Amino acid sequence: MYEVEKCFKGTGVSYEDGIHIVYINAAVDDESDIARLMQYFKTADPEDMSQGFIKTGQFFKKDEEEVQVKCVMCKEIYEMGREDGIADGKAEGKAEGKAEGLIEGGLEKAKKLP
Repeated sequence: MYEVEKCFKGTGVSYEDGIHIVYINAAVDDESDIARLMQYFKTADPEDMSQGFIKTGQFFKKDEEEVQVKCVMCKEIYEMGREDGIADGKAEGKAEGKAEGLIEGGLEKAKKLP
């Protein structure tokens, strides 16, 4: 387990921004509590209760109906993001098209000037 200590570059002066970051190497199995928890998260066994009942782990591992609910929710979130992306793309494309049209239209008018 590696805790991040933030400091200002070149000064060595540390600071606190309220964010606590910890990196955990899930491949290490030193039989510590953290290693057992990482092993629990890596297993696909819905009957594994070695860490007690962790709703998130059991939610995804055991209850098919709840898994389906999550799948539907994820698909809805994906579709909302997709629709937003399409709308943003169309708006950006229209703006670029108008700008190009103004430039080209201005050039055509300029060519016709005496």
